[in-house]
Amino acid sequence: MNLKTKISLSSLAFVGIVVLYLMFTGQSGFVYIEPTEIGVKVNRITGSFEVLESSGNHIFMPIIEQVFILDSSPQKFVMSGNKDLNANHVRKLTVRAKDGSNFYFGEIEIQYQIMASKAELIVRDSGVGDSYKRKWLKPISRMVLRNEFGRYSSEEIANPTQYGSAVTKSKEELNLMLNNHGIKIIDISTPKPHFDPVYEKTIETRINADQEVAKQKVKREKLNAEKKFRVDKIKNDKEIEYRQIEGELKRKLIDINKQFIMVKKEAEKYKIEQTGIGEAKKSELETMAKARIEQFKMDAEALSSKIKAMEEQGNAIVYKILATKYRNMKIHLQPYTTDASPQRVQVESVVAK
Repeated sequence: MNLKTKISLSSLAFVGIVVLYLMFTGQSGFVYIEPTEIGVKVNRITGSFEVLESSGNHIFMPIIEQVFILDSSPQKFVMSGNKDLNANHVRKLTVRAKDGSNFYFGEIEIQYQIMASKAELIVRDSGVGDSYKRKWLKPISRMVLRNEFGRYSSEEIANPTQYGSAVTKSKEELNLMLNNHGIKIIDISTPKPHFDPVYEKTIETRINADQEVAKQKVKREKLNAEKKFRVDKIKNDKEIEYRQIEGELKRKLIDINKQFIMVKKEAEKYKIEQTGIGEAKKSELETMAKARIEQFKMDAEALSSKIKAMEEQGNAIVYKILATKYRNMKIHLQPYTTDASPQRVQVESVVAK
C-alpha cells in the first residue's frame, strides 16, 4: 500500500469519525421532529432563536446552528417514595400543618405540559433538555403545595372538602407562577393524606363522629322537612277550608244583597203605592173638607139669617119656641096647705090650652 492510498484511507476514516460525531451530537444538519415535540433552532453566531413547531425533517447549518428538542406532550410529575428517581419522579411531599403536626401524601401526581408558544422562552430561561423541570417545576411545585396544604390543620385537611379546596388553589397558584416559565399545569391528583398512626386513629374517630353528626343533621333536616310538609299541608287544608267558608259567606252575602235589593224594591214599590193612596186620600179629604167648609158656611149663613129673623121678631119668637117645646108637656099640680087638718080638699082638672 503506497503513501497516497494510506492518506486516502486516513482521510476517509477522519471524515467518517467527524460524520459520526456530528450525528451523535445532533450537528449533522438534519433533525426529525416528532408530532409530540417542538424544536428550537439557535444561531450560535447571531444568537437568534427560531421555533420549529411542525413535525418532520428540518435542516440546519452544523456548527453555526443547533436544534434543541422539547417534549410538548402531556407529562406526569410524581412525588412519591423516599428519594428522587428522575426529573419527573421526586420524593414524597411532607407538609407541616398550621397546628404544628406533620402529614404526607403517599403519591401526588401533577399532569403538566410545556406551552408551545413559549418554547423559545423555555430554552432561554432554563436551558436545554429537562433543565426547566429541575429549575422550576420541582421547587415551585413543592413550595406551592406545602404552602397551600399548610394553611389547614391536620383535622381540617382530613376533610376531603378542605384538601379539595387546597388542590384547586394549588393548581391556580402553580399556573400563575409556572406559566411565566412556559409550563402549564393540567391537573393535580392527591390521595388521602397520611398521619401518625395514633393521630390517624383520632382523626378517624373524629371523622366517624362528624359523620354521625352529619347523619343526625340529615335526619333532623328530614324531620324538619316532614314537619314543614305537615305544617304546610295543614295550612293548605285550612286555607282550602277558609276559602270554602269565605266562598260560602260570599254566596250568602250575595243572596242577602239580592234579598235586600228585592226588599228595597218592594219597599220602594209599597212607598210609591202608599204615597199614591195617601195623595188620593189627601185629595179626597181636602175635597170633603172644602165641601164641609162650604156646608158650614151655608149652615152658618142660614143660622145667621135665622138669628137675624129671631132678632126681628123679638120676644114673640121666644114664646113661640117655648110653646113649641112645652106643647106636649104634662103638668101635675099637687095642692098643699098650711093647715095640718084640712076640712075639705077638691081637685079640679085643668086642661091646658
